[in-house]
Amino acid sequence: DLESQFQVGDIVRAKIVNTQRDPIIMSTTDDDYGVILAKCKECHEVMVPKGNKLTCETCEKSENRKISSLYGTSPL
Repeated sequence: DLESQFQVGDIVRAKIVNTQRDPIIMSTTDDDYGVILAKCKECHEVMVPKGNKLTCETCEKSENRKISSLYGTSPL
């Protein structure tokens, strides 16, 4: 279920699996694929990974995501 793994506004790293279909098929199953940057839905600050969740250090809101092992390391 994509809605439980990603949110609108997330920056996601994915592998393109098939470009011959519409829509294009992508995968985030490997550890280095998934959300590489996310902002809090409440206060819009950048969230930090804590375990398997992302947490906002400003308002302390936690959210589930499919977090990439590269979270916060990719230049944007």
